[in-house]
Amino acid sequence: MAIRRDGRGRVFAKIFIERLWRTVEYEDIYLHDYANVPELWRGLTRYFEFYSYERPHQSLDYRTSWEVYQEGLSPKEWKRQESYWKLREKNGEVYPGI
Repeated sequence: MAIRRDGRGRVFAKIFIERLWRTVEYEDIYLHDYANVPELWRGLTRYFEFYSYERPHQSLDYRTSWEVYQEGLSPKEWKRQESYWKLREKNGEVYPGI
């Protein structure tokens, strides 16, 4: 896959990024008023895990992005992902419930 350097198509990528950050601002940042950068980092980590694993998306037929992603995984890839999340759970990190 070649990376385009002529700027064509960038406007569409920007639309999706702008929409994502607008959602993050309204659903997380404005509600929590983080006091410092480490607190913001932890909050955004929690939010993006919620966004990916728990929040239904209208454009995905009210499924989570994780559900849509895992539909495209082969059994081997699925096993690797499952092992990764079990390790994170063991370490006390957020677990998406696979």
